Amino acid sequence: MLGRASVSDTYNMGDRLRRPIGDLVDMITLQRSATRAYEQAGITSARAAQVIEIHAPFTHAETMAYAPLRLCEPPQGPELVRSGFGGWGSDTVINPSGGPQAANPVGATALVRLAECAQQVMGSAGERQVPRARLAVATGQGGANQFSTCTVVASG
Repeated sequence: MLGRASVSDTYNMGDRLRRPIGDLVDMITLQRSATRAYEQAGITSARAAQVIEIHAPFTHAETMAYAPLRLCEPPQGPELVRSGFGGWGSDTVINPSGGPQAANPVGATALVRLAECAQQVMGSAGERQVPRARLAVATGQGGANQFSTCTVVASG
């Protein structure tokens, strides 16, 4: 493990609306946990990874996570999807496991993201194996995005 961080915010959703640091859509806790994990790992963006497992149990949650993970600027998430970024054959593959939309065991979902990343960098992901996966980023979300984790793992 090269880097990991967990950040919590206020539980009250009303306290997270219209504030100077950003609101619910900005996913501040994911942004902060990614920043801390990236600093520990010596990277500046999830673009350095060959695999990214995003805890996105809803389609919109994945594109919302792109900016906090420094894959793009906030309004560019949908355009990043349209560009083909993150698909099989890309330099970076997003959710080769199928992500939480394939299986979302509440409470364990973030651990499943991390386990998938570990398998990818160890080369033991079977049919889901991303070729030459050496670096992976796993995220986890809890509640209404007030709890976030980000972990960076690498091979060797």
